[in-house]
Amino acid sequence: MSGYSHFRCTNKKCPANVVVNKLNKIIKVINTHNHEEYNNRTMTKNIIRSTVKRSAENDLYIKSNKLIRRELRNTENFTINLEHNDIKFLRRSMYETRKNTIQIYQNLLKKQEIN
Repeated sequence: MSGYSHFRCTNKKCPANVVVNKLNKIIKVINTHNHEEYNNRTMTKNIIRSTVKRSAENDLYIKSNKLIRRELRNTENFTINLEHNDIKFLRRSMYETRKNTIQIYQNLLKKQEIN
């Protein structure tokens, strides 16, 4: 299934998974949720957050606001319910992902210098 993204429920004890295409249209639902339903804002925030984090790992040196705007443009139908705090949450998640990725690269460079 190339070109598709897999998302699992943010509740770690829930077995639900979803497969979506590039336009974030649900292609396949795997298992069902074992908890109460989340509101639309929470789901939207989590979908965009995971997409932004993937972009942050792949494009380390592109400004965070540019990546966030690009992902919001790609998912226009989801952005209606987002608030300012949600954007701050996206940016913070992105910074954490980048920090971890850069640390991995720095550790690899240190190992190469030692050898």
